[in-house]
Amino acid sequence: MKLNLTSATAALKAVQGGLARFPLLRCLSFLFVAVACTLAQALPQSNYPHTAQHKAAHSDPLPGQLRLRLRALDAARNAGDPAAIAAASRSVVGLTLRSFAELQMVQDQPAESIEIYRRSIDFDDVSGTHLDLALAYLCADHPDQALSEATDVLVVNPQNARAWRVQGQVWTWKGNYGQAIESLRKSDALQPAAETTRLLQLALAESRKHLDPEQSAPSRAALAELLPKPKITPAALQARRRRLRKILGNALNDLGTAEAREEQFSLALAHFHEAEQWQPDTPGLTRNIGMAATRAGDYAEAARALRP
Repeated sequence: MKLNLTSATAALKAVQGGLARFPLLRCLSFLFVAVACTLAQALPQSNYPHTAQHKAAHSDPLPGQLRLRLRALDAARNAGDPAAIAAASRSVVGLTLRSFAELQMVQDQPAESIEIYRRSIDFDDVSGTHLDLALAYLCADHPDQALSEATDVLVVNPQNARAWRVQGQVWTWKGNYGQAIESLRKSDALQPAAETTRLLQLALAESRKHLDPEQSAPSRAALAELLPKPKITPAALQARRRRLRKILGNALNDLGTAEAREEQFSLALAHFHEAEQWQPDTPGLTRNIGMAATRAGDYAEAARALRP
């Protein structure tokens, strides 16, 4: 169905001329124009409906940066620009995955955190996530991978104080206290911080305990000091996980929707499936999977999704 607004407007003007003496009918004609314009804007997007963010997004406590990115996604969705929606969705997905990986670290699940951090980088490649990934590697006792991540960040930006600090943590873990002290001092010179001071004092104390700092492993107490865990109640942890899952489902659904509107159906289907893994009851998601699968030629998947 296509609405010809030009013809409709001309016809209504003629009617209004003949009904100038009837104010009520004239008001109804204006109402008809408003409804017609709303329908004309909605119809081109009806095949892949957008999913509005839950009202809880404005009441649940969220990190400030994530809240800003959700607002940007709302603005892009309201503007109806597929490219802007895709970019804003990827930004939200990347940061939300990073937040979810942090919760996995709190639960002593570094292997799961590593996978989620790596996926976050696929959507939003920023140095902070690489450094979070380095600490996850360290927690999983993979110091070489951790050192590689921190060093890669420093190659791009030698003025990154946090990268020097993380590198110092890795060197301490490996028992190379000379390198650890050097890295931590560089971090402290760039940006003094209480955490850097604590780690530097730890590296200095450990270096005094061993005759050969290049070969000596840190004590168990030192290892525990290197990766302190934030405190969070089980109830708050579960509530945050549920909230992040909803955000991921909605943002990935929005991303797939924008890609489908650009006729990238296979890519859209992949992101719809990823949304399904995080939040299968995301509004409109099952229908979107079925329609994208049909356009991508995966009729078995389309049947599975559309059968309900």
